[in-house]
Amino acid sequence: MALYQYNFYFVREQRVGSMLGALQDSRLVNPNGAVSGSVLLPGGARAFAEQGELRTAAGNPLEILALLVEDDDVRLFTSDFGVVAAWLEDVARTTDLAVAFMPGGPDTSAGRPSPEEFIGAVFDEGRLVTAQALMWFAVAVAAGRLCSAVSPAYRKVVAPGLGCLFALVDVAADGSFEILEPGPEPGHLLSAWR
Repeated sequence: MALYQYNFYFVREQRVGSMLGALQDSRLVNPNGAVSGSVLLPGGARAFAEQGELRTAAGNPLEILALLVEDDDVRLFTSDFGVVAAWLEDVARTTDLAVAFMPGGPDTSAGRPSPEEFIGAVFDEGRLVTAQALMWFAVAVAAGRLCSAVSPAYRKVVAPGLGCLFALVDVAADGSFEILEPGPEPGHLLSAWR
């Protein structure tokens, strides 16, 4: 198991109503009554939810939801890749999700773009500034260019007309998976998007 936090970022254009509220209303995440701000994800994994806003350099107003999977529950979240991929598709359909990603490695790696820099480059320029372990792109983002990529390093799951998931994972025969780290210099993984 990789030694880093499993922080999952969900991004959409700003609108009325919260993304977390929409996910709870549709039961895609459930409140964890034991801890304020905590929700339950697929497999019963607990995560802390943080909501925020971001305005990119080009002025795009975005809503961000960070789900920070608790270390003790990573094995629950990674117990079935198919369930997580289907869940992510349901999240996208329910919330008009534009981009979602899970960094592979610490967010604070020296020289590595921050989540905000990654989001800004995707929305403002339609390009990737770093490789992430899991990446979801709606077909509307960058006119579908990001979804048209083919990368031998990533497992690609397409939801026709909705978006695509690129996952840098090792999936076992039982469906459980390990999220792999892109490494400190992940530039070689970006060749599919250049």
